[in-house]
Amino acid sequence: MAKHVGLFDEVLGSDGKTNLCGGDRLKVLTDKFGDRGFDYAGNSPDDLHIWRGAREAIVVNAGRSLENQAGRCAKPGRVFAPESHRLRSFFQCLRPHQWVKNLIIFVPAVAAHRLAEPWCYGAKAGPF
Repeated sequence: MAKHVGLFDEVLGSDGKTNLCGGDRLKVLTDKFGDRGFDYAGNSPDDLHIWRGAREAIVVNAGRSLENQAGRCAKPGRVFAPESHRLRSFFQCLRPHQWVKNLIIFVPAVAAHRLAEPWCYGAKAGPF
């Protein structure tokens, strides 16, 4: 992907022989950039040991507790807080994408100026 995009000079990652997880990732970063020579972005308690070797801890989409712990491991950096989805969820529950379809049902009655007549909605005209 990095070759295809062409934006990166170098990519560090698992390659089939080496799995860059846990202590291996910290070792590779420290060997390449030195102790406290890199900033690290993470979002998991698994990243705490890597932040201990980083210059700056960047916290992405994590809770306040992890943010505080990361700040004790390295200089606190930028925090990308999780978005509050309450308003979005409420709006989705209103189903606005259905509103247009529902309004189309009333177009013929409105265009004929017969919206107030009960027979427009399937009721029988006159007495039962």
